[in-house]
Amino acid sequence: MEWTPKAIRQLRLRLGWSAAEFGRRLGCSVDLVHRWENGEMALDPEAANTMHHLFAQVEQTALRTSQLPLAEMVMDREQLSQVTHDFVQRLEPKL
Repeated sequence: MEWTPKAIRQLRLRLGWSAAEFGRRLGCSVDLVHRWENGEMALDPEAANTMHHLFAQVEQTALRTSQLPLAEMVMDREQLSQVTHDFVQRLEPKL
């Protein structure tokens, strides 16, 4: 993924973090976060790598969250008290 100023800001907002919190978690100042988001400074490789991992976690969480209604439907239909993520994935093509 290319870390444009817009992409950096979008990641931070998807995480629900303020610029100060984002900086704290990445080990940098809020000023540096603002510079990245305004395109005034390029990311260093370590920050880019951390953002890549954060982005992967956000995407994985979004995927699992999107599958919650499917899991609830399966639970209702099959009269189950709980289902695992793997169970829902196996059923998905049939639904």
